[in-house]
Amino acid sequence: MTAYQRGARSRISVATSSARGSGLGNEIIPYAKSYIGARELGLTLAKPRWCTNRYRLGSHFGWDSGRLFLDNAWSYRLPQVHITEELFRGTGETDYGKAILVLAEQMGVDFRRRLAVVHEGMWGGYLAVYSARNYLRQLVLGAPLVAERLDDLCIPSDDEVVVAVHVRLGDFSSLPVSRGAWNRLVPLSWYRDAIVALGDILAGRPWRCLVVSDGPREALTPLLWLPNVDVVSSVSPVADLAVLASSDVLVSSVSSFSMTASFLSGRPYIWHEPQLTQRGSALSFWGNELAEQGPESSTSRNASSLLPAHVGRGIPYRPGSPFPKAFERWVTSQSLLRGRQRDLVLYGVVNPP
Repeated sequence: MTAYQRGARSRISVATSSARGSGLGNEIIPYAKSYIGARELGLTLAKPRWCTNRYRLGSHFGWDSGRLFLDNAWSYRLPQVHITEELFRGTGETDYGKAILVLAEQMGVDFRRRLAVVHEGMWGGYLAVYSARNYLRQLVLGAPLVAERLDDLCIPSDDEVVVAVHVRLGDFSSLPVSRGAWNRLVPLSWYRDAIVALGDILAGRPWRCLVVSDGPREALTPLLWLPNVDVVSSVSPVADLAVLASSDVLVSSVSSFSMTASFLSGRPYIWHEPQLTQRGSALSFWGNELAEQGPESSTSRNASSLLPAHVGRGIPYRPGSPFPKAFERWVTSQSLLRGRQRDLVLYGVVNPP
């Protein structure tokens, strides 16, 4: 190892793991914080400590497991500076990068010396790590098997609208979905109704629906009876995430995995409306947690400023209720713009304006 390499490994930004080790949807937020910390403080971005948790997530990104164990062991030998939720909230910032710069001044730590700046937790959510979105997309799309998987499934497609449906089954509670509750099984009937409603919007236009699930194919039979629907076999959690994030519309489960896919996609996603809690005139997927966040949280402030006409990427859906007109226009326009033979770059001709 060169002197430069030794120096780089002595000033690192690293993401820690939850106590038991969680799945990719939970652990990717502290890694995004670690990336932002490295960028803002001029540190080396270390592989996250959750790479070696019970899910062995590092292997799905093509990271060598032996090297991960050595690097993780080395990171614990450095002096530790932990960025906690209390420190983050105390800055008054919602952006993690801005908060890091404030803390760098407040803490009086010399970040040029040997140290490991440790980032943790899902607090702050995706709003806090929005500036890491491009990096995370690059990380996911560049992982082993991902490009080949997307090519096999023709995602994105030049000829048809692709709808992805995330059905989480295996490790979720069998209790019925209730407002503000997480990790509950969304009824297959809700997914079926959402797919049918999307099919009505796209009637007469080319489209298909791909189901990504941790459950067996036979458990998804009610969805497979529908036209244009098929199940995607899983090759890795990262490839599954890429399929969800690269499709035109995502029908979400009530899970952090779907949240991650929605965050990375930049496209509309449909959420289970019966899980959302009324907050004034707004709906929030935070139940009692919203009250705990306080009136000055970004969620609380935004809930009070929403107007009835405001429509965003996240579309709450209850069977029998219509989709917002803005969403219907978006989906329809996507179908109208598809078609390789109408693509100027591909075929060199286009209709005049």
